[in-house]
Amino acid sequence: MTNIEVKVRVILIEDGFNNNEKNSVKRIVGSVIRKKEEMKVVALETIKINNNSSSTQNNSLQLNDSDVVIVKYDLIYQAQNNLQQQKEIKKHRNLIYLINNKFTNDIMKNAENDSVLGIFNVGEFYGNGISIDYQEISRFAETLKKAIRNELTRMQPEELICKKIDWKLSLGKDYGAEISLFSDPKIRSSIIKVNRICDGLKSIVEELKKIRDGLEKDIQSLQPKKQTTNQELNNNVVEIIEKINSEFKSESIPRRVPLILIRGPSGGGKTLMAKYISERLGYNDFTRITLLNIPQEKFEEELFGMFSSDGFFIPGKLLMNIGRTVFFDEIGDIAPTVQAKLLTYFDDMEAMIENYHNPVKIPLFIIGATNRDIESDVKKGDFRADLFHRFDYEIRIPALKERMSDFRYILSFVLQNEKNKLSSKVECISIRAIEKLENYDYPGNFRELEIIVRNAVVNAEMNYRTCIIERDIEF
Repeated sequence: MTNIEVKVRVILIEDGFNNNEKNSVKRIVGSVIRKKEEMKVVALETIKINNNSSSTQNNSLQLNDSDVVIVKYDLIYQAQNNLQQQKEIKKHRNLIYLINNKFTNDIMKNAENDSVLGIFNVGEFYGNGISIDYQEISRFAETLKKAIRNELTRMQPEELICKKIDWKLSLGKDYGAEISLFSDPKIRSSIIKVNRICDGLKSIVEELKKIRDGLEKDIQSLQPKKQTTNQELNNNVVEIIEKINSEFKSESIPRRVPLILIRGPSGGGKTLMAKYISERLGYNDFTRITLLNIPQEKFEEELFGMFSSDGFFIPGKLLMNIGRTVFFDEIGDIAPTVQAKLLTYFDDMEAMIENYHNPVKIPLFIIGATNRDIESDVKKGDFRADLFHRFDYEIRIPALKERMSDFRYILSFVLQNEKNKLSSKVECISIRAIEKLENYDYPGNFRELEIIVRNAVVNAEMNYRTCIIERDIEF
C-alpha cells in the first residue's frame, strides 16, 4: 500500500469522558491504527461539542460518511444541549457507544435502534473500581479495526487492503510442518503434554537406538529375497532373527514400550502431531501403517513377517522398524479379530513370525490415531476395552473451528507452505479474503484449509496477481 491522503478518521468525541477514560480509549485506538496512521490512511481526531475548545481547532461537528465515531452513550441520551448535533451523531453509520456503568435494557434497545457497531464499558478498559477486562478491550479493538477495514476497502481496490502472507509468522528454510500445531492455547496444552511424555521416555529411546544401531546391517539384510535352499534360509535369516531377539530382550528394555493414542477429527492434524512426537523422541521419521488396508488374513504376515513354503522370507513392517516409531492410522476402525491380535502383541511386544518356532521381541514406539468416539464404541461392543486401555497416554487434537482464536497464525503458515510447494509468486492476501476464510466452518479441518488455500494460490497465479483476493477463495 502506498502513501496516500487520509481516508478514514477515527473521531473521539471527548464530552463526558474523564481523563482516565479518554486516555485509555486513545491508547487502544492508537494501538489499532498505528501502522495505518504511519501510511497516512487513518487518523485519530478528538472533538468537543459542548464548548469552543477542540484539539482539531474545528468547533463545528462535520462528519464524513467514512468516519468511525466513538462517543459516550450518556452524551446522546442524557445531555440536554446540542440536540441537533446529538441527532447527527445518532444517524452516523459507524458509531460506537461507550458506557461507564452496567448494561440495561434501555441501553441495549437504544443501541440496537441506532444500529451501532458496538457498545462497551469504558470503565473496564482501565479498571474504574473494577478489574481490567482484557476481553472487553479486545472486542472494542476488533470492532474498531473491522470498521476501519470496511471503509478502506470500500474506497480502494481490494488488493491494496492486504497482508503479506508472512504477517503472522515467518518460515525459515528448514521449517517443519508441525509449526502449525503451536498457535492457539488448546493445541499448545497438548504440545506441552507431549513434550513431558517424550522427555520421560528418553532413556528408553536411547537404549533402543543403541541396540538398533548395532544391528542395523543385520536388520537391513532381512529385506525380501529368494533363498537358494531351505538350509541357507535357516543359516542366515534364522540366525539374524535370534540375534535380534536376544539383543532386544535385554534387561535394559522394558517388557513393553508405552503406547500413545492421538484422538481428533479427520483432517485435524493427527499425522502432523505423530510426526512431532516422533521427532521429539529423537527420530527423524516414522513408518505410517493404515491397518484398514491390510487384509485380515494377512495381518501377521504384513506386520510380523513369515517364512513362506517356496523359499522366501518376508519380514514384517514392525520387525523392519524395530526400535523406531510406527504410526497406526485409523486404529479405531479395525475389525475385532485384528483388535485381538494387536492386543496380544501390545501385552509384551512379542510376536509370532509365521512358520517360525519362537516368539520374537519387537519393541518399538506405537503411535495410534483415531477420529472415532472410542468410549461409545466400547459400550456398543465395537472396540475392545482392554485394547483401548493398553494405550498409556492420550493426546487430543481439537477441530480447526475450535482453534479460531489464532486462525491467522495457521493461515499464515499454510499460505507460505503452499506457496513454497507450488513455487508461486503470491506475496499477499486481501483482508476480505482473510475474513472469508475466517467465517467458514471447515468440516474437513486442517486438510480442507490446505486444499482451499492451494486452489486460491493457483487462482491468483492464473490471473497474473501476486495477491489472493476474495473471489480466489472457493468452498
